[in-house]
Amino acid sequence: MCPIERFQWRVTASYYMCWYTMKSEPALEHLSDKCDNFAACLDPYLGPNNADNRADDATPYGCALYSFCPDPCCPIKHLTRPENCWNNRDNPCFGANPAGQRECVVNRSQNIDFTDIILNRWNVSCSCPQKGFEWSSFYGLCVDVDECVTATHTCNPEREVCLNLPGGFKCACKWGHTFSAKTRNCTPSDALTHLILQEEEAEEEAPKETLWEKFVKVFKGFAIGD
Repeated sequence: MCPIERFQWRVTASYYMCWYTMKSEPALEHLSDKCDNFAACLDPYLGPNNADNRADDATPYGCALYSFCPDPCCPIKHLTRPENCWNNRDNPCFGANPAGQRECVVNRSQNIDFTDIILNRWNVSCSCPQKGFEWSSFYGLCVDVDECVTATHTCNPEREVCLNLPGGFKCACKWGHTFSAKTRNCTPSDALTHLILQEEEAEEEAPKETLWEKFVKVFKGFAIGD
């Protein structure tokens, strides 16, 4: 029974070993042994080993991934060339990308949820041909990157607000600011400045209540309420 078949059979040990691999358990970084014939996966037609390039103990956690986890990028039993995986229709990155841009990557740190491992739900990374988009394993397609949320925009927080757009973003002047064609920047609006000055002047000219007047006003308010 090969790793993918063991996983489909839901053997508890495989879940835990795969989980420990994804969590980068140091003891599994290198198994110090050939791993392309583990779990009775040896195919007699291929000789003493499966010649699978994923079974490389020189690559950290390569042997453990091959032995204990399914390959969500490439569900091929024997893989001798990565190109055979990228051009396979079962590759999650196949449909969204043209030939030559279908490489699929499994990041261990993004696959450490034990429940997801049991339910065979994986996070993979694919290239996106359109600028400003990134791969979403949840939707199985490229989605827009919200630069305003991820704070990857270049808007000036003091004068501008960020507006997310498909594949990019734009900066707009904040309330109270107008765009200056001369400086090519958002500047405080003269009209707003005038209104603020008028309000400040009105507050200065208005007679100020004494503490006793404020007390009387509050007392009258209670009396009316009663």
